[in-house]
Amino acid sequence: MTQIKEALAPQIIINHITQDSWADYEEIRHDMLFQDQSAFPPQAFNDLLSTEQDWRRRINNGMVLLAYEGNTAVAMVRATFEDKTAVARNMYTRPSHRGIGLGKLLMQDLIDRITSLHTIETIELEVEDTQLPAIRMYEKFGFREIGRIPEKRTIHGVDTDGFMITMRKPLIP
Repeated sequence: MTQIKEALAPQIIINHITQDSWADYEEIRHDMLFQDQSAFPPQAFNDLLSTEQDWRRRINNGMVLLAYEGNTAVAMVRATFEDKTAVARNMYTRPSHRGIGLGKLLMQDLIDRITSLHTIETIELEVEDTQLPAIRMYEKFGFREIGRIPEKRTIHGVDTDGFMITMRKPLIP
């Protein structure tokens, strides 16, 4: 079991949400886009135009885990499935809850749930090369870099070159 700071442990609950919780998913996804604008490509902001039906469809077409403190979603991760591969997407923790282990807790929960499906052979994800704490966390979970995709991005109004790193974790030896 991945540990989070003792004081918050009893207050954090992770839920595999259904489409009835679409508004919670929409709200934290919007927060993610506004808080970390430089971490996402411009097309990600199309989410701001999504309808309730779009959000419900996304939830039904994968697995969305939200970490709640009380009634507020404070962290999230989503996975989609492509053949025998799960693709982890949209890992995010609100700034107010960073540094306490929620990302680790969510990733472990996601890996456990995907492994229990017994049909998935690998988990893949993409992460910006600037997200060093996230890369280190993924490596601790057994993810290894399998490729880099060059990309241009704008950070604080400055155009720069970078890479989107693709990582993979085998579930079957």
